[in-house]
Amino acid sequence: MTKHTVASVVALVGIVFSMFTGCSESSEPVPLIARVGEITLSKAKLNDRMPAMGDAETRARRQEEFVENWVRQELLYQEALALKLDENARIIDLIAQTRRDLLIASLLERKFGGHGIDLTEDDIKNYYNNHQEDFLRDAAEIKARHILLTSQRDANAHRQVILQHGGDFETMAQEHSLDHGTSQLGGDLGYFTQEQDPILWEACRQLGLNSLSKPQRTSYGYHLIQVLDRQDSGTVKKLEQVRELIVATIVRERQRSRVEGLIDRLKTEHDWVVYSEAM
Repeated sequence: MTKHTVASVVALVGIVFSMFTGCSESSEPVPLIARVGEITLSKAKLNDRMPAMGDAETRARRQEEFVENWVRQELLYQEALALKLDENARIIDLIAQTRRDLLIASLLERKFGGHGIDLTEDDIKNYYNNHQEDFLRDAAEIKARHILLTSQRDANAHRQVILQHGGDFETMAQEHSLDHGTSQLGGDLGYFTQEQDPILWEACRQLGLNSLSKPQRTSYGYHLIQVLDRQDSGTVKKLEQVRELIVATIVRERQRSRVEGLIDRLKTEHDWVVYSEAM
């Protein structure tokens, strides 16, 4: 088999090879992109899998990656066939089960995919109020925000702006903090435990609520920190902390309820039986 580099294969897009797929009645040659043994990748298939997105350079790079992965997968697949792994009883069962799973997933997508699950604020609050035991803290937590700076001089200067000139902490964090993960959140670190961030935990340990710390030196740099809240182990997390978890849980439960409803209906429409005595 003639070997090509992936780059040269992609460069051949649009060139007509004198090869055909199947028993096409068309007299037009089929543009091919790659071949592994007798299996080919056509230009049409490449275009179907790789919709036109981005500039020409980006599309060329994505096409190159796709073709390389296609060749790798096809080589492995054909080697598996050569070893007759498709005749292995266990593999046959796994393929059959995978086919069943895909068909069931497709059925559920067709039945429910176009029907979103609407949640109201009351739904979220009611779930929170009725499941307080699920949101107990395993360990004490601190909620804080910070501004990370390179030097003690910078930290002192920014501290004076906030204390003496009415500077806004959030704006200062957005404009000057080196912690890009929190700067656009106004320096908000959220709630964290000692285990999650022992360095910042130690820096916050002696701070009073809402007071602005002096520059706190850590391995990250120099911090100006405000502790906004402290919560002991065993207390209930606030709704803002668990909102995303609640939404995901409600959606999952309602999706499960839809499926159970479908199954209940199908049970009334089909002939089925469970032979319990044979178990």
